[in-house]
Amino acid sequence: MPVTWTVEPGGRYIVLSTVNPHTFAEWKAAMLEIFATAKAGQQLRILTDRRTCEPLTTAFVGQKTDFFTTHQSAFVGGREAILVADDTGFGMGRMTELRAALDNPHFTIQVFRNYHAAVSWLTGSAHP
Repeated sequence: MPVTWTVEPGGRYIVLSTVNPHTFAEWKAAMLEIFATAKAGQQLRILTDRRTCEPLTTAFVGQKTDFFTTHQSAFVGGREAILVADDTGFGMGRMTELRAALDNPHFTIQVFRNYHAAVSWLTGSAHP
């Protein structure tokens, strides 16, 4: 499967992993699975690991942020840390972050190059 997810062993957040090639439909299916298993009222915390993927396309960013808008109630108070490996991935992550902030201000996205910084921000804990 090109898009998989698991709950972090401590239960603090969900790890959403992607590998190439993958489609928006596969990403969407994984997100809908996450919704189906999330507890009612749970604030979603998602670590999206894109370090081994090509950067998102502008079209994918648009579809992703439209999905967030369509499902706003599931994301209220939630966070997504997008973990990337290169400058282009970082730029597309920032595009996702900024566009989502306009369309869905109750869900915060931030892009990172460092795993520990992403987890720290996602969980609100101090840097290890």
